[in-house]
Amino acid sequence: MNGGSRSALVLALLSMVITGIFACGTGAAEKADAQSGETAGIVAEAAKLGGGGITIAVEEGLRALDMLDHVGPLWRDLTGINLRVVELPADQMFLRIMENHENQLGDFDLIDVSPTWMPDLVAEGALAPLDFEAAGIASAFSSAWGDEFPNLALPEDGDVLVLHYRRDIFEDRSTREAFRRRFGKDLEPPTNWHAFRQVAAFLTERYAPDLYGAAIAYDPACSEYLFRQRMVLTGGKFFDVARMRASIAAPEAYGVLSAMVEDADTMPPGVRDWSGAELLHAWLSGHAAMIVAPPSFARWAEGFDGDDALGWLPPSRVSGKTGMAPLPGGRSVLAPGHALALSSSGRNQAAARLFLRWLTSAEISRDRAKRAASVHDPVRVEWLDPLAAVAIASAIPPMRVLAGDRYETALRLMLADVWKGVEPLGALERLGEEWNHITASVDPERQRALIAAWVARVARQ
Repeated sequence: MNGGSRSALVLALLSMVITGIFACGTGAAEKADAQSGETAGIVAEAAKLGGGGITIAVEEGLRALDMLDHVGPLWRDLTGINLRVVELPADQMFLRIMENHENQLGDFDLIDVSPTWMPDLVAEGALAPLDFEAAGIASAFSSAWGDEFPNLALPEDGDVLVLHYRRDIFEDRSTREAFRRRFGKDLEPPTNWHAFRQVAAFLTERYAPDLYGAAIAYDPACSEYLFRQRMVLTGGKFFDVARMRASIAAPEAYGVLSAMVEDADTMPPGVRDWSGAELLHAWLSGHAAMIVAPPSFARWAEGFDGDDALGWLPPSRVSGKTGMAPLPGGRSVLAPGHALALSSSGRNQAAARLFLRWLTSAEISRDRAKRAASVHDPVRVEWLDPLAAVAIASAIPPMRVLAGDRYETALRLMLADVWKGVEPLGALERLGEEWNHITASVDPERQRALIAAWVARVARQ
């Protein structure tokens, strides 16, 4: 799940939750299973290296907890090799990775990479080529990190956004009758964003404050993907490729931002400050009738009742009551998930390569994908939820350009300003100016080709 929580309390509590869950699942039987099949040779080869350790740089929060509390201990028990996890804030990861490379510090053997950074990382020689491929990964995830950059990054945690909804609310007879009386149509999971607000407002009026019609994570690290999706649906353009100028300060973008601000009025108080952790809590508590989130939230909803390891999280009040539907508008967006790459300055590349092969193997992928409370979303076709598989096939791909981190940071700062009440048009104009400044600072012909390729991928998929 992309975007660490901004709440230290939430992260601390989730640490206890996930620690307990994973501690219950790493017994002898599981370890033996992990050494079977494809992983047996990998584990045996790694054990011959005589211990030591590898260092992995990953996004802080739930992503890091998966490595700290499950993956790392299991790998150490199997091979004797320690996995040191360096947690980095999402907005500082690229800069830290580049600093490590430029100064040849050797601090990281493996790095958590975003598709947005690939052109810069490749241009600077920050990644070491892989000598293997992981079969069975959905093509949309492989393509997200770059068909033009083969064997440099392996997707291993895939996010695509879908609509989760409360089936019991949508199927309630009196609620359905009231909705039909008011709107002259059946209450159904919304298929467009206008219907989303209409349904959310109706259910909030009917059930609040016990339940609100909808909730999303407005943290810019999360909401930027919905902004992109809604921009594409309205025909908005991010760039004028011919002129190499930003075209984001346009009526389409203004309309999307204004609509997203108004949508928040149908949601719980304070939702504009929510990250994915707050959204998960609200969903499990039964306080939202609809949310936008990766498919893994459905596993969380079904997996908790009666489990003492959940700590502060409420026993799921939505188990057996939830459904998933396509994102309003009919086209989803890659969130985009996570891929791991070998740092070219890493000090223990042999062990790092083996760890990456093990982590992306069929057995370990299955183990992570089936965990009820896992933060991991599968990338292998065989483990994808059917709805997720359909959503991924046509999902809007992430931006992949030179200085991608700077474009993305500027976009997130603009969204943060708007969610705080800054007038959208002025915020968009300032973003356009910043994007033009960034564009002027890089190789113009290379950037033109990359932007044109991204625009074509958005139109094609």
